[in-house]
Amino acid sequence: MPLTPLIIPAVRKHTATVIMAHGLGDSGAGWVDIGENWRRRQSFEEVKFIFPNAPSIPITVNMGMRMPGWYDILSFGDLRDGQDEPGILKSRDYFHSLIKEEIDAGIPSDRIVLGGFSQGGAMSIFSGITAPTKLGGIFGLSSYLLLHSKIKEFIPADSPNQDTPIFMGHGDSDPLVKPEWGQMTASFLKVAGFNVDLKMYPEKTTEPPSQIQERSAPKSLDVTVGVKNASGNEFYLLESSHVLVSPNTAYHNEKAKEFIIFITLKIFRKEVMKHLIVFLFYYCLNSSSVPHKAEDLRADECLAMFVNPSILTILVLVTAIILAPSTYITVTRSFFHTTARAISNAAYHLVSPNMTPKKTPVYFLSHGGPNIMYEVGHPVYPQLQAIGREITQKVKPRAIVVFSAHWRGEPNTIEINTAESTDLIYDFYGFPEHYYKEIYPNKGNAQVAQEVINAATASGIKTSPVRRGLDHGVWASFKVAFDPVTNPLNIPIVQVSLFDTEDPHQHYALGKAVSSLRSEGIQIIVSGMAVHNLRDLSFVMREPGKIMPYAKSFDEALRVAVEGDVEGREERMAELLKRSDARPAHPSFEHLLPIHIGAGAAGDDKGVRLWTLAEGSFSWAQYRFGDVPTA
Repeated sequence: MPLTPLIIPAVRKHTATVIMAHGLGDSGAGWVDIGENWRRRQSFEEVKFIFPNAPSIPITVNMGMRMPGWYDILSFGDLRDGQDEPGILKSRDYFHSLIKEEIDAGIPSDRIVLGGFSQGGAMSIFSGITAPTKLGGIFGLSSYLLLHSKIKEFIPADSPNQDTPIFMGHGDSDPLVKPEWGQMTASFLKVAGFNVDLKMYPEKTTEPPSQIQERSAPKSLDVTVGVKNASGNEFYLLESSHVLVSPNTAYHNEKAKEFIIFITLKIFRKEVMKHLIVFLFYYCLNSSSVPHKAEDLRADECLAMFVNPSILTILVLVTAIILAPSTYITVTRSFFHTTARAISNAAYHLVSPNMTPKKTPVYFLSHGGPNIMYEVGHPVYPQLQAIGREITQKVKPRAIVVFSAHWRGEPNTIEINTAESTDLIYDFYGFPEHYYKEIYPNKGNAQVAQEVINAATASGIKTSPVRRGLDHGVWASFKVAFDPVTNPLNIPIVQVSLFDTEDPHQHYALGKAVSSLRSEGIQIIVSGMAVHNLRDLSFVMREPGKIMPYAKSFDEALRVAVEGDVEGREERMAELLKRSDARPAHPSFEHLLPIHIGAGAAGDDKGVRLWTLAEGSFSWAQYRFGDVPTA
């Protein structure tokens, strides 16, 4: 029997469900970031996401070894021949049961989308067209039709999904599920009268990244979303990923996830347009190209955003009275922000003699998974503790601004948490129950967040203030570095997102933009992993002590790029993403890009690797840019 599926529940009234099935050897946990993408963007909050887990079964082509699979694979010569019919039908019944459970829970069947990747995609197509109720949509990525020679035997007499939209996406260089199998499947289904849309994606695109980024910018959404022709939904969301499938099978798995965004948009178009209108309205109001008018701010609201040591409160009140004797003060946005920043800096230097006003260094933490909180015997544990003590006892910042791999904003906009009190985000799955009860005391600070916004805006970077908790890329490693009992961090923590791109120069520029905060007593920490490949973890766990070759080679290349001369550092670090071992080391670059932000924030300061450990399919390298202030 399949294992319990992973579920990301709807956060508003549950009205729709997406079921996404993984491929051979994978698990539902490998695809949950699809649902997290929409939770992060506060979109499709009425949609429940289900990520089933296949049972572990013997796989013939894997010498009979057991691994997660929806059915046995007898040969890689032609996946359509010698198929495991009993296994396929057993999995079909399971998917039909998932659909029935949603219907029994009150979800209309035409608000349920079934899809998957590779084996999961093949099962989704087969289970979808043989389902006894009409679905909202079906999709198969790098997939093919199972039991095609006898498929008519399994389709209900009334064929309720004859007109259901079926989307198939296939890379033209897929080495496992051959492109012609996808093409033959689409042709077969079309002849049978099904509503199939097949898109083939080239291994490489000649389109400049700047054009791709421009097409996916927020201002382009009103043109692309909801349009049905070649420049429609899939054009914006799918082709912006550059490559769907390459001969590197690790990349094959990662990039296919982009398709899920498309199919969710296509099926739930009404909700897309609703969220889009809200977003565009907000975007126009906050665009740097729109002149800001004077704002009416109450004096007490202004004060609430200042750092408010008592010695400065009187000064601010007197200033307020001079500016306007009435209860309300009319000031321009730029004047208010400049004044607030000046007072904040004055407070830091005047009333915090125990804190050094010298420029803070920048730290890159390889944060690991949430289990690092408990693995006191792991070699990285004392390293994180040492960095934490160095920051609290020597650097002594007034606040921390942290960028985590687990938060991506928009392609051209970063998001900043401006809330002073939020819950932790337990953005991990399949761990013991007590992991989800962990606490980490922390506080934000609206004024520090505003300083980040001001610095980014001054460099032409768009920002979006939001209310968001700390994700595990921050709080799990901070529990080790800044233990609430033995090394408490009694200063504000403000988290900032990455861009939702894989552009190293864009993230380097972001670091440069916030670099000035270092001279104002703010500690910049960037949190990711030097090498991060979760998919290969299952393989290395079978051979204790095994280290994947890329874990060492890419780790060393990163050291050379960081520790070399400052002149040329940006280009060296950008070249890292083009190395042959880059995608094996980072199937997606979100855990690498934080160090590009850190290097940009370092300015003319040199970087040094403090410690490293290549372990399995990871590297735990820790870095510091700049010197530790002396007393």
